[in-house]
Amino acid sequence: MFAFITKGNYIYMKKTYLFNWMLVALLSLTFFACDNEPLEGEFITDDEGSEGQVQFTALVDGVPFGATSATGLLADGTLFLSGVSATGDVVSIVVQSAGECTYNLGNVSNPAQFLLNGDVTNPYVSFSGIGGSGTITVSAFDATTSSVTGTFSFIGAREVTDGNGDTTTETVAVTQGVFSNITYELQSGANEAIECDTDEGGGGDDPTEPDDTFFANVDGLEFVDITIETVESTIGGEPMINITATNSVGAKIRIDVPQGLGVGTYTFPPVSDPISDGTQLYAYFNDGLGGENLTSAPESGTITFTQFGTVTGKLEATFSFTGEDPLGVDPSVVAVTEGSFAVDYVDNSGGVTETFTADVDGLTYTPESIEVTQSPAGENDVITISTANATTNQGLNISFPKDIVPGTYTMSQGISDGTEVVGLYNPDVGVAGVFASSPGTLTVISYETANGIIEATFSFTATDPLGLDDTIYEITNGQFVVNID
Repeated sequence: MFAFITKGNYIYMKKTYLFNWMLVALLSLTFFACDNEPLEGEFITDDEGSEGQVQFTALVDGVPFGATSATGLLADGTLFLSGVSATGDVVSIVVQSAGECTYNLGNVSNPAQFLLNGDVTNPYVSFSGIGGSGTITVSAFDATTSSVTGTFSFIGAREVTDGNGDTTTETVAVTQGVFSNITYELQSGANEAIECDTDEGGGGDDPTEPDDTFFANVDGLEFVDITIETVESTIGGEPMINITATNSVGAKIRIDVPQGLGVGTYTFPPVSDPISDGTQLYAYFNDGLGGENLTSAPESGTITFTQFGTVTGKLEATFSFTGEDPLGVDPSVVAVTEGSFAVDYVDNSGGVTETFTADVDGLTYTPESIEVTQSPAGENDVITISTANATTNQGLNISFPKDIVPGTYTMSQGISDGTEVVGLYNPDVGVAGVFASSPGTLTVISYETANGIIEATFSFTATDPLGLDDTIYEITNGQFVVNID
């Protein structure tokens, strides 16, 4: 199974210290688990009759894993779980802010790991920064009996160096994981579960900014993802965004996107290597069962971005492609159709620096002041971005309805009921008249409603709306990032 690791991943570098601390905690729990809580009786492989039974089971690359001992530990709200099989294989998971919630095992706060034969020197880890992913759902957290129940699934990754000094990434798929009635020891803090809507690991609590979503059909069947990972990385000095959806058996659909691509429709270029080099638009499918990476075949697929925020980190797109092995080793061909995703790769984009630039008749216009105001018009609220350059005595304004959504809009010459988009240019404030957009376009490339951050581009031809002055000004290459709250 192929996996991709981004050496320059800034998330990996930024959080290495915390991640290492988590691994130490996991390894400590692993040793503690070997001498505690033997699991007695038959393991349950389905939900029927599982009430009250103790179990810790999973499939590891399709091979059954059954723990003969399991341990739980709760320390200041962080839950540590570990199960050890008769052969010494270990599955360990950390859950911060533990409660009856679903958590992303791909982030640095909630790592999972698999140790083959108890080898603690190089475990498989679920952290997305090294190619892993996964989720855990705590379905029951009983503080009275100090026990937890739930399910989990993750992809673990690790780097291996051969005798020639070459490093490759190996992965393992831990699927259909179940832990039932595992007793935990309270080491410190309160013995209580948190509420899911306060848990960042569970997907966030802002109803105006929905969780990441992903959908696709593979050969006509729905690809049901259990995790969606969006990672920002830098390869060869080029910023990239990697979106990976993984299902319960470890199959993956991955899209690599150059960060500056922008709104529009693009064709997936043909590639000659089954592993992305991270520098170009790229799509692949892997069945998670040991098959090759099936990359987009030449001229077989496209992706259309309807939202592409470089500041907000919000991406929305639809896509399709035909996947095949570029090396010809695997004869399989898959059709990935009706694909779509909406993700946010920036955790917190609040507190942005507002910017506004444009060209006026080919000369750069850089305002010295930017003011964002809101006013009623009819039954709507209108946002106006007013800019001015006192040195050149120029002014340039853009107005649009507050409830605007990402997309491209045709500009009008004036505001009537508040639904219009208008551009105004004043070549000499206080002396000349105002010239209005006729015609023009505004493209909202991203709108993060939670923080009120809007990213957009614009261009328009400015003429005298009264027809008294026949001068024409061309406003081009306009772009802005503002906060309307």
